[in-house]
Amino acid sequence: MSENPTNSQPPTEEATPEIQPKKKPYGRIIGALVLVALIIFGAKNYIHSLNHQSTDNAQVTGDVVLVSPLVPGTVTEILVNDNEVVKKGQVLAHIDEEKLRAAYNQAEANFQAAVADAKSAGVSIEFAQATARAAQLSAAGTMSQAQAEINTARSNTEASIAAQKGQSAQEDMAKSGLELAILGKDLAEKAVQTAQSQLESKKTILASAQAGVDGAEADYSSAKSAHDLTKQNLDRMQMLFEQGAESKSTLESAQTAEATAQQSVVAARSRVQAAQARVQQAQVDIRLAGVDLEKSKLSLKEADAKVSSAEAALQNSHQSTNVSKIQIGTSKAMQGAAAAQALKSRGDQASSDAQVINVEKLKSSEKQALAKIEQAKAALEAAQIDLNHATIIAPCDGRLTKRTVEVGSFVQVGSAMMYVVPQESLSITANFKETQISDMNEGDKVEIEVDSIKGHKFHGTVESLSAATGATFALLPPDNSTGNFVKVVQRIPVKIRIETDSSSSRLRVGLSADVTVETK
Repeated sequence: MSENPTNSQPPTEEATPEIQPKKKPYGRIIGALVLVALIIFGAKNYIHSLNHQSTDNAQVTGDVVLVSPLVPGTVTEILVNDNEVVKKGQVLAHIDEEKLRAAYNQAEANFQAAVADAKSAGVSIEFAQATARAAQLSAAGTMSQAQAEINTARSNTEASIAAQKGQSAQEDMAKSGLELAILGKDLAEKAVQTAQSQLESKKTILASAQAGVDGAEADYSSAKSAHDLTKQNLDRMQMLFEQGAESKSTLESAQTAEATAQQSVVAARSRVQAAQARVQQAQVDIRLAGVDLEKSKLSLKEADAKVSSAEAALQNSHQSTNVSKIQIGTSKAMQGAAAAQALKSRGDQASSDAQVINVEKLKSSEKQALAKIEQAKAALEAAQIDLNHATIIAPCDGRLTKRTVEVGSFVQVGSAMMYVVPQESLSITANFKETQISDMNEGDKVEIEVDSIKGHKFHGTVESLSAATGATFALLPPDNSTGNFVKVVQRIPVKIRIETDSSSSRLRVGLSADVTVETK
């Protein structure tokens, strides 16, 4: 095989410069420039690291407010959707109020009944006080009358003895006694007429009160019939609404009519009870008027007896000395009767004292009735609060999320219905290494980049540094007292307050972030 003579010849000295040109210094220049850039970049980063600390172990945090019911019941209406912005106090949902309103109506009826009982107790106290005062005055009058009769009987005895010496004086005294007895009889007859008039007046009042009961019962029957009709109409509207034949507004109107009719029934029942109480009071007044009438008749009989006694005394004054002696015995007997009457008056006085004690007992009952009013009032207020809690409202401004209930769901007290995240509560929690926080203080400026919002930088300030490392709050915190100790750099949670700008509304709790703190 032949060889190429051109390739086999060695190169000459004259051809060498043309085949291997002289090498230019561009590579060295580029390398030097790269080295200088690296030095400048490293120096810049070093200088930057002297007063800046950064970490990507950070995320957006904030308050997550639980919206839960304070009363159990069935959800009848939901007025918001997931991820909707809500305002504080905005109605979010409604819970069925039927049982709560029934409980409120019952509490209101109990309160009205307690008020009526307290008024009745007050009337009873006034009546008992008036009766006790009348009994005391009557006992005092009877005592005075008995003492006067004792004195009169003693005087009659002395007069009878004196009559033996002078019948004329006895006759004049007997005439005076007869006139006085006649006057007392006239007064007793007027008292009987007055008591009879009062009794008839009380009967008239009773008839009027009974007529009021009849009218109230008729109103109650009418209200109950009206309520039955509205209830039937509500049941029919409910059935038609479920079948889609009627609108919800028609159903709500039927519900409102039924509730109004129910309140009318309660009010009519209260009027019946009040009318019955007036009847009972009128019956008590009639019994008292009857007692007064009997007392007046008894006083009339006593006055008749005194008139007869005075007439007999006048006739006896004309008798002889023996008759005068008999009159002396009679006067002594009258003195004994007056003493017995005085003893009876003391018994009446003791009875009036017992009535005063009964007034104190009634006052104690009134205090109990007033306490029941407060108790019923507290129950009414609690029922009103429960009724108000059937309307679920937003606890704060924010964005609603994670709605877990639907119309028809039955919720318990404290169960999670939905959550509200307040926008103003958003902050950054950055977990810095313990070696990064030596120069970090509250108020330091912070630059924040959120992964989900590319190209935008948020600004903020360091609000606080945690009082403990994150590992301290772990389920199984580290125990460095064991023999196999390995030093691990710990993380300190730092809370950063975000300055609000146009992109703040895009922040969400839990988003990852890169944080750089400018330390002073």
